[in-house]
Amino acid sequence: MGRAQPMISGRSFPPPIVVSVEDERSILRGYLVIDSTVRGRAVGGVRMLPDVSMDEIRSLARTMTLKYAFAGLSHGGAKAGIVGDPEQPAVGKQELLVEFFRALAPILRSGAFTPRPDMGTSNFELRQAMETAGLKRTRRGAGFGDRSGLYTGFGVVGAALAGLERLGIRVNQCSVAVEGFGKVGSSVARLFVERGAKVVALSTRQGAIYSSRGLNIPEAMRLHGEHGSGMVGRYADADRLDTRALLELDVDVLSPCARFHSIDGVNAPRIAAKIISGGANNPVTAESEQMLYERGKLCLPDFVTSTGGMLGEAMEYAGLSESFIKDSLVSRFRARTGEILKQSEKRQQHIREYLEPIILERFHAMKAKAENPDLATRLAGAGKALYRRGLLPKFVVRFLAPYYFSDRRGDNLGIS
Repeated sequence: MGRAQPMISGRSFPPPIVVSVEDERSILRGYLVIDSTVRGRAVGGVRMLPDVSMDEIRSLARTMTLKYAFAGLSHGGAKAGIVGDPEQPAVGKQELLVEFFRALAPILRSGAFTPRPDMGTSNFELRQAMETAGLKRTRRGAGFGDRSGLYTGFGVVGAALAGLERLGIRVNQCSVAVEGFGKVGSSVARLFVERGAKVVALSTRQGAIYSSRGLNIPEAMRLHGEHGSGMVGRYADADRLDTRALLELDVDVLSPCARFHSIDGVNAPRIAAKIISGGANNPVTAESEQMLYERGKLCLPDFVTSTGGMLGEAMEYAGLSESFIKDSLVSRFRARTGEILKQSEKRQQHIREYLEPIILERFHAMKAKAENPDLATRLAGAGKALYRRGLLPKFVVRFLAPYYFSDRRGDNLGIS
């Protein structure tokens, strides 16, 4: 059973589009949920995990609606999941992806759902599977690398910095635990270390490691590149921990960058971290968010902290450099999260309780503007269409992009 659809200012969301895919011949089981649309379209990641469920995908699709609205990007929210081992041989993984896309061919051809990489999948794998399934769509930007996780990390750290400032903790004196050491978690760990913080624990699917002196993140990244999740068994000079134990360490910042609902009603009473700033989607249950709030913990909403990936990709698509994207995302997430914390404290409200209605209202306004555009919106849309087709020179967009993201979108990373 899904939760009731929220009503904001008398406007309710229509029921989500829910698709379940099963094929015994290829041992395929997968799910797609389109939570919302803008101009009849939605965007969302495709994840591959052994235990992914319809309930998880449904919840994550709503989070995508919130994330796009928070970022000020005119997309509906969706999410897809395939039951499978993401570390299986490449041939078997591609077969599952291809069969899943073939099953969704009418939806994909219509443009109602645009798939993006997520946990367990890469941009290259999705593009290859789409092409094999006869669904490849050529457009500028199709050659993107997989830097969404890197950009997500910038937002996670920027938001956490605002929390540290609120609590009067210097970043170069803080301790950090990172659950999940994939694309997002490794980005979070690396950026914290660059700023002088001490990352004392990290985890993969095969366990966790801990050192009170701080872990050597470049070495951990090297080992992960060579051994994947098995790096935790090869990292020297660290204690082994159960993954659940990592979540309960007494650290300043806990960054859950792994799974859906890793913080729940069972472990929330034992969470010792002062700040929770996650890179995963929905890492904290609604029940445990309330518990953490009542215990005086700063639990930052995931639709804020993990939004850097989609914004960074939009900036990359416009031709902006990684250094510009990094500086822009860290500083803006820091500033906007600081304002969100200030306003929620002023109103004596749980952060999500304060912010989510504002973001849902923003989604409705954004959708209305996109579907009933004024002249400026139509001109901007025409320019984007020309750019996608390669008819607008890239240097023109690269020149205008800093102004577009720095000024025009200046109020989109939080509240107006």
